[in-house]
Amino acid sequence: MDEKKSKENIKSMAEEDMGKDKVFIDYNQYLEKLNSYSVSDCNLILRKILGVSESSVLDTEYIEYNEFAIGVLELVKCHYTDIVSYEIPEFIDGKKVTKIKYSAFEDCEKLARITLPNSITHIGDMAFKNCVSLESINIPNKVRNIYRGTFENCTSLAQVTFSQSLKIIEPRAFYGCSSLTQINLPYYLTKVSVLAFGKCTSLQKVIFESSLEHVGESAFECCSALTEVIFRGENVKTLYDCAFSGCSALEHFTIPASVTFIGMWTFSGCNCLKTIHNHSKLELDRKELGIGEITLMDIAKELEKPARDPREEMPKPILRTDVLEMKDLKPGMILKGTVRNVIDFGAFVDIGVHQDGLVHISQMTDRFIKHPLEAVSVGDVVEVQIMNVDLQKKRIALTMKIGK
Repeated sequence: MDEKKSKENIKSMAEEDMGKDKVFIDYNQYLEKLNSYSVSDCNLILRKILGVSESSVLDTEYIEYNEFAIGVLELVKCHYTDIVSYEIPEFIDGKKVTKIKYSAFEDCEKLARITLPNSITHIGDMAFKNCVSLESINIPNKVRNIYRGTFENCTSLAQVTFSQSLKIIEPRAFYGCSSLTQINLPYYLTKVSVLAFGKCTSLQKVIFESSLEHVGESAFECCSALTEVIFRGENVKTLYDCAFSGCSALEHFTIPASVTFIGMWTFSGCNCLKTIHNHSKLELDRKELGIGEITLMDIAKELEKPARDPREEMPKPILRTDVLEMKDLKPGMILKGTVRNVIDFGAFVDIGVHQDGLVHISQMTDRFIKHPLEAVSVGDVVEVQIMNVDLQKKRIALTMKIGK
C-alpha cells in the first residue's frame, strides 16, 4: 500500500467511525500527526481501526488473511464494504491462498467483480451473501461443495461457471439469485439441497447431468419462469417434498425411470403443468404431486392422446387479413386476441401469428392489482396494442392500455 493511499484511506475510515462509540485510538491525535506517519505506522493504525491482529496479513483493500496451516492462508474478511472489484491472489508472501472463510464478503453490496484463483478449495457459508451487484462467478475446479447461503440474494448474478468436481450444492446456496436464467450443473454433482435455487425467478432452464441422485426439498421453489427441466442420466433417485413447487410456468415434466421416491407436494402451485411423462415404476398420486384432480385428469388424458391441448377449445383470435406473421406486426397496431396463459408477472395472448405475446402485469389496467388473475382469465378475448416486436428473440410485448 503506497503512503498517500494509506493515509487517505485511514483518515476516511476514522472520520466514518467518529461518534460510533468505537475507541481504538485517539482519532484527533493521530489525524493531527498524520502527515508525519510512515507507511508502517499507517498500517498499524489501520489494523487498530479494523480490529485486525498484528499476526494477520492485511492486503491493500482491507482484505484480512490468516495463516491456518504452515504456508497456507485463508481469506478471513473484507473490512471495506464499498469494494467494487477484487482479484484474490494465489500467493501472498510465498503462502498459498486456499480458503475463503464464512461471511468473508457478506453485505459488500457494491462488489460487482471477484476473481478466484485456482488454488481455492473451500468457499465458506454466506461468503458472498447479499452481494447484490455481483454479476458473475467462476468457481475454481478444486471446490467440491458450495455451502449454505454462499451466494444468497446475489440479485444481479446472471452467470455461474461451476467447478467440474462439484458434488453438493448445499441449502440456500443460490436462493434469491433472481437474474439467473439457465444453469448447467456439472457432471459429478450428486445433490441439490434444500432451497438451493429457491426464488430464482428468472430461471428458465435447468440441465442435470448423469451423476445427480437427489433433488432436495423446495430446491427450485418459486422459480416462476422455469419451463424446462432436463435429466441427462438415469441415476436420479429422489425428488423430495416441494422440489418444484411454485414453478408456475412449468408445462411438461419427465420423471426418469431411476426415480424411487417422490415427496409430498412436489409440483404444488405448478398451475400450467399439463403433461408428466412417468418412466419410473411409481404410481402417481395427485396428493403426493400437489396437483388438483382436474389437472391429474388432464395429465391422464394427455398420456392417452399426446397431442391434446385443452387450450385448443378456447375462442380463436379474431384475425386481421394484413397480419399473418410476426414480421407483419408494427408498434401501435391494435388487435384482438385470446388469453392462453396467466402467470405471476403477466399473461400470454394469442394474436394469430404463431407466437403468443406477453402483456406484463403493469400493462393490464390503470388500477393497482396484485396478480394478473384480477384482470384476466384463461380464455378471455381481449383487445391489445403492440408495444414492441423482437423478431430475433421471437418476443412480442403487448399492452391492454390502448392509446396510452
